[in-house]
Amino acid sequence: MEQTLQNTRVLCFHLLSFFLHGGFHKILRWLKMFMQMLKKGQGCS
Repeated sequence: MEQTLQNTRVLCFHLLSFFLHGGFHKILRWLKMFMQMLKKGQGCS
């Protein structure tokens, strides 16, 4: 459990630095792609 918590902290740290380095647009674009994939998945089922 402790290991998972540490991994989450590291992940959050990487995300934060990514945002700070102008990765915001990349994340938004990735989120849009992710949402489209979810919609496609729902349409198929």
